Amino acid sequence: MNVDRPFAAAFVEENARVVAALSIDDILCGAEAIDSARQQGNRVFIVGNGGSAATATHMACDLMKAASGPDRPPVRVQCLSDCTPAVTAWANDESFDVVFSAQLKIQAEPGDLLIVVTGSGRSPNVLRALEQARDSDIRTIGLLGMGGGLALGLCDVSVLVDSADYEVIENAHMVVGHLWAAYLREHGEQSA
Repeated sequence: MNVDRPFAAAFVEENARVVAALSIDDILCGAEAIDSARQQGNRVFIVGNGGSAATATHMACDLMKAASGPDRPPVRVQCLSDCTPAVTAWANDESFDVVFSAQLKIQAEPGDLLIVVTGSGRSPNVLRALEQARDSDIRTIGLLGMGGGLALGLCDVSVLVDSADYEVIENAHMVVGHLWAAYLREHGEQSA
């Protein structure tokens, strides 16, 4: 077997460095925002493109199932990247730029929460979703990389991954999603 151990070791070391550098305070602010939405009966919407869409779907599943507990209300969560007919209808009839904002405009209510998962923070459809959230009085959390891009200034809470490598950014975003689910399961506010 011809294995490039230095490459593999460098990849693991870089991922470990980036995860260790994440702001625990920012992560906990995100967890508190999700828990607040849960306690108030508000909905949590998650969006992302490509690999970040897969992360968004995984995160929605974890927040719905793994963050649940017998003494806690459920997180009412929906990944807006998941409805292929809706995404392709808006992309085909209007523009790919509105595939998330159009869904938010119809479904979201004041007090709901939007989580955006984006490596670059520059995707027009993610930016439009953040703008729609502001217009609709919806709080926002950004899981970001590459300095945050334009999304950084549109998010109420941001967890910024210190990397320009999409694979490393996506790995760190998954760690944050898993941490949120575990934290909410173990430490989220219990229902009265």
